[in-house]
Amino acid sequence: EMQPPADAFIPPNVPGGFGRGPYPDFRNYSARAYGNRVGIFRILEALDRFQLPAAIALYKRALEAEPSIARRSDYALALQAATRHKDAEAEFRAALTESEKLHGANHPETATLLNNIAMLLGETKRAELARPLLQRAIKIFEQTLGPRHTRTQIAKDNLTDLR
Repeated sequence: EMQPPADAFIPPNVPGGFGRGPYPDFRNYSARAYGNRVGIFRILEALDRFQLPAAIALYKRALEAEPSIARRSDYALALQAATRHKDAEAEFRAALTESEKLHGANHPETATLLNNIAMLLGETKRAELARPLLQRAIKIFEQTLGPRHTRTQIAKDNLTDLR
């Protein structure tokens, strides 16, 4: 019973875009990946053209605990994706200020915002301003989550990749 009968129905599009074969099924996989690669930018352009706010699905409890920080951070990420860097930086920095007031200067959520600001600064060719923020984020992550935690490793990789 390990092999299905020769005349059994096999769905052509199983999760991940890998159907019966040949592997991988790039045609079906590419159709699914399009939205992540291209479609999101069309959506952001339409939102901007019609001056509509972007919304991102979030874990409800996180939003209830810190609604303003989550909203600002998500909005900043959307602005960054739409290459509205100045506005994105202002939103990230406002979220950082609120996070430091709510959680304190040495909280992982504060460190995540530091990382996000640093990545934006790196994207806008201001690596000299990004480095200290990433170094501070790494220190916070190491102290609170440990040196081998995924978030710590991501921040370290971001620092290494910063040019």
